[in-house]
Amino acid sequence: MKSQILLLVIILTSCNSTKNGNYTLDSVDSKNTLKWPSVYSGTLPCADCPGIETELILNQDETYQLSTVYLEKSKDVFKETGTFSWNANGNIITLNIDGKPSPDHQYMIMESKIMKLDNKGNVISGALKENYILSKKMNNNVVLNEGEYIYWVNSVKVECSGVGKMSCMQVQKNKILNSKDWKLFYSSIKGFNFEAGYIYKLIVKEIKRAKNQVPADASSINYELVKVLEKIKDNKMRLHDIWALQAVNGKEINVKNYNQRPNLEINLTSNRVMGNDGCNNFSGEIKQVDSKSLSFKPLIGTKKACFNMKFSNEISNILNNVETYNINNLTLSLYNKEGKEVLRYKKVD
Repeated sequence: MKSQILLLVIILTSCNSTKNGNYTLDSVDSKNTLKWPSVYSGTLPCADCPGIETELILNQDETYQLSTVYLEKSKDVFKETGTFSWNANGNIITLNIDGKPSPDHQYMIMESKIMKLDNKGNVISGALKENYILSKKMNNNVVLNEGEYIYWVNSVKVECSGVGKMSCMQVQKNKILNSKDWKLFYSSIKGFNFEAGYIYKLIVKEIKRAKNQVPADASSINYELVKVLEKIKDNKMRLHDIWALQAVNGKEINVKNYNQRPNLEINLTSNRVMGNDGCNNFSGEIKQVDSKSLSFKPLIGTKKACFNMKFSNEISNILNNVETYNINNLTLSLYNKEGKEVLRYKKVD
């Protein structure tokens, strides 16, 4: 009986450890058991200022937006966007900064809050440990009046078909951004000035038109900008460039095996890809692109015969099966669905 009581005390103490400030790296599967996508904010300790005002937005698609202000040093807001990854236990995330996991940006995910860890992934001890907590904003501090909604606007316009060919914004009407939920927007938002390369979070008012005031082929709703909540530089725009092939399946290429060095041009404003596989030119549409996903619709190429088609054909086949990417400095790595690097390019000067 005594042993059972002792076991119960140990269990209760463990369950209440976070309430008493005794934070431990429990192996709770926060990823699959908690509603973690949200906005977290607080003021983190700073070595030479009163604190670092911090806001971290975690999205369901494992992308993030980090905003920091160094109090009494600068009024500038420093912003980072990118992806994050989970540890094996599903309770700690690591932000990717410039395409690489950052030891200085590890967070333990808990109920209604997250805790910043040290660069070894451990709970920070000492009198200030409670100050390393960012709390979930339950209502995201956005007050919406009747007819007002949160709109996100993607960083590039894409070709669309209305009365004729036109260029459309991509939007979504969500409080939390989901990079796979973009929809074509055939109207305009009065008062909103779009600048390519930035993702916007807006408050937009929807005003219904009277039926007799709706022109043919026009929306029955007028859209008016109330406020720009955020304007975030989109990291995927780094893809928008020309890249020269360096390696295939992890092995450096021998340029002598090709008529020319294979290259890849990604144009996000037209949502297209083009290039050369070392023999033939190819082009096609981008099927999916966000901060970590990249895939293409079937590519169409010329049919020229070259002295060594084996290497050129290999590149064309691989490109049709690309799923994700990573950019590290001037290097673009493309991966298949198993997460294996299949093509590696370097940015052309």
